[in-house]
Amino acid sequence: MTGAPQTRIQQLSPTVSLEIDNGLALIRIDNPPVNALSGTVIDGMNLALSEIDENPQVRLAVLLCAGRGFIAGADLKEVGDSGRNRSQDAAMMINRIAASAKPIVAAVHGNALGGGFETTLACDYRIALDTAHFGLPEVKIGAIPGYGGTQRLPRLIGFERALEMMLSGESVTAPQALALGIVDDIVEGDLRQAALAYGRELLASAAPRRKVDERSIVDAEHLERISDDAMAWIARHRPGQDAPPLIVNVVHETANLPIAEGLALERRHSSSRVNAPQCLAMRYLFFAQRGARKNPQVAALLAAGAKQNGDGAIVETLNGNPAFALGARLLEPFVREAQTIAVQGVAPSAIDAALVDFGWRQGPFAMLKSAEIIAESAADNGSRALLDAGALVSRCNGALRRAALKLLDDNAALRAEDIDVLCCELYGFPVHRGGPLYDHKASKPCREP
Repeated sequence: MTGAPQTRIQQLSPTVSLEIDNGLALIRIDNPPVNALSGTVIDGMNLALSEIDENPQVRLAVLLCAGRGFIAGADLKEVGDSGRNRSQDAAMMINRIAASAKPIVAAVHGNALGGGFETTLACDYRIALDTAHFGLPEVKIGAIPGYGGTQRLPRLIGFERALEMMLSGESVTAPQALALGIVDDIVEGDLRQAALAYGRELLASAAPRRKVDERSIVDAEHLERISDDAMAWIARHRPGQDAPPLIVNVVHETANLPIAEGLALERRHSSSRVNAPQCLAMRYLFFAQRGARKNPQVAALLAAGAKQNGDGAIVETLNGNPAFALGARLLEPFVREAQTIAVQGVAPSAIDAALVDFGWRQGPFAMLKSAEIIAESAADNGSRALLDAGALVSRCNGALRRAALKLLDDNAALRAEDIDVLCCELYGFPVHRGGPLYDHKASKPCREP
């Protein structure tokens, strides 16, 4: 039809396309399976942002993703890769979104996690289907947000709620995000059509740019109390982990800085985490967990343990529940070694304390108490031996490791990764150490010349 507006679609990279129609640009990312921020996504997004800013016909842009969800975060397969690390490129691209001369709407379905959530924070407006989730789970792999999360989320919802999300690593639902002020609207039906309609409404009302970077923080005057409360929470729930206090420190240190300086400090700290020992261990465990759930016997034990909710799994294991027989072969030698040390005269409380200081969720005698088992070794006979805490921990963990290696020899279906996952998820071995087998291998060069 003569005079009808022309729709122009450009394939900017293998994973990013740009569609321009009557003043509205639609950026579409299609990078299955989870739309990770891979190199082709970053390159395509940069081209799209250049076109949006330089094209006078474009007045507003909408960003959405194909497939089962929004950008799920950084491509962990590229993190720490010996080739070109795209992390800095991703951060620069997201900052370009925040600096765009045209308003940008993020339209979210599925998960917007990590770098995906940080991408939405750089946008002017955010809409979502009611099934969407938002979160910054970096702490779960020993990392911290590195694409603006520590700077933009507090500006959007305040320090207190932002730290709660970053330190827990848990996601919030779209309705929760709406209540927090993370999203502006929840839409229904086809997301593409809803996003385009939302964009048209913004164009019709001449909606302005609305950058999170330019906002002040609503609860800034309470930062000292909020930081203290956060550190106390970390001591209870993330003992021994170094990423959570770093998040608090970055937020605290940058609270009164211009956002450009805050982003630069966040990036330096985030980059330093890539090859940090805890980050390597937790990243290893992240991928190990995926594989473990593909092993039927491991998956069944993890499922049974989940129903028992943490300490309950220990109780079932030590009480001889057949469903936990595999776990018993791991845990019982660990407990027996602790009992032996106690019989030699070390206070059970000292044994528990040393292992908790190492990072165990609880010590073996706390496990025994939970299981309502009375150990003769726990009796206070007035005799106390002196044993270095490191040697004590080494003996108990060594017994666990030897049991694990014996289990691997006897069970060809098991991998070392499976055992590390079982020990961390069910029995409280510190996740920031990756599991008993990983921890021994990672620290062996430090112990043995």
